[in-house]
Amino acid sequence: MLRKLLNRNGFTMVETLISVGIAVIVIVSVASAATFSLKFNTLEKSKTLAQDVVRNVMSQQVRDVSFDSLETELGTYTSKEKVLFDFNGTNLLTTSSLSDDLKKLQRAKCVVMMKKILPTGSDPLTQINVKVRVMWGLNEDGTESDTKTRSVELATIVSDG
Repeated sequence: MLRKLLNRNGFTMVETLISVGIAVIVIVSVASAATFSLKFNTLEKSKTLAQDVVRNVMSQQVRDVSFDSLETELGTYTSKEKVLFDFNGTNLLTTSSLSDDLKKLQRAKCVVMMKKILPTGSDPLTQINVKVRVMWGLNEDGTESDTKTRSVELATIVSDG
């Protein structure tokens, strides 16, 4: 009878604590990996949405560029920057779907910059460098944050010839 009591099959308290500790470590590791994956996927979705907006705005800007009116607008300056969309209320975008997409991004701003490339000796063509930039994750006052602000930018050159 005494022999049966001493030869019990089962786990000791130490074995149970060690196995619970290992299980907790595994569960916490899996949870943190899942959290990281979720944040990464959210960031990538935002980046893809911003890239789509930049491409669409760029195609509109290139299609609608008027060299004559740009000469008048620029005057003696060689470049201009215009805010097309700002989460604080500016919305100069002609397509509502672009505005809706930008509203999905947290505190977003869309800026277009046009810079005249001055003709060189044998090249009489007027060329314009068009750059579209979408930023999101801005501070409440519209300024960029060192750690939270993300951006996507696309540039191209358009000529009148």
